[in-house]
Amino acid sequence: MPRLLDISTLLTAALLVCCGALGLAAWWQWEASRNAVSGAAGVATAGAEALVAAPRPSTVLPAPDEYREMVDRPLFTVTRRPPEIVSEATAQAPVPPARTPDWKLVGTVVTAGQNHALFWDQKGRRFVRVAPGDTMEGWEVAQIDKDQVLVRQKEKEHAYLLPEF
Repeated sequence: MPRLLDISTLLTAALLVCCGALGLAAWWQWEASRNAVSGAAGVATAGAEALVAAPRPSTVLPAPDEYREMVDRPLFTVTRRPPEIVSEATAQAPVPPARTPDWKLVGTVVTAGQNHALFWDQKGRRFVRVAPGDTMEGWEVAQIDKDQVLVRQKEKEHAYLLPEF
């Protein structure tokens, strides 16, 4: 038992020494910062007096005509020239020709009564069943044969062929 008491006493003394060292370091930092603030206060006071004595700029706004060069030469364009104004006739670009739908022909059913085709819509990720006369994305299904489907849009035609396995 006497040995246990000696270890606890030793640990308590070590803990007190550590706390004292930390307290001393904190006090030393506090004193150093207090001295730095008081030294800087004299410099700040001298700087503030110099600012008060300095002449003040005019607070009157310049005339709008003085901004003309800034408008004529914009800062954030490469050429430093304003963008050209495009008329409505020039702005309307010609409509590109319609592309055929991004569909894949999966199968056809050709009977005496009706013909049907099955497409895989790759964008919508779904199957679509069409018959002659149906439209898909602006293209009319003109003809369904056993190995191909013909679609038309105005004067254009496109044939979807069944893949061979």
